[in-house]
Amino acid sequence: MTNERELDAYLGEHIREALAHDRHVAELNIHVTVTGDRIVLTGTVADHDRVRAVDDALTEIDLRGHTVSNCLTVMSFDEPNDQEMLS
Repeated sequence: MTNERELDAYLGEHIREALAHDRHVAELNIHVTVTGDRIVLTGTVADHDRVRAVDDALTEIDLRGHTVSNCLTVMSFDEPNDQEMLS
């Protein structure tokens, strides 16, 4: 008999794979945690468009009544503080 923890693990892996294979998302570093009726997405993505693509892709997945917390972080590329000296 399948227990609640196994169902949560299955749903989390299903979501992770769907996001990895979605042509607008295609991210491998999204971590999905399912606990009770809550799904939490963590990890780092390239830009804000990718965060929106994740949200859009989730509408296509049967989340079985779970609520989603999208806690993804967008990579930041800071400008260097100093000039690089070339010789």
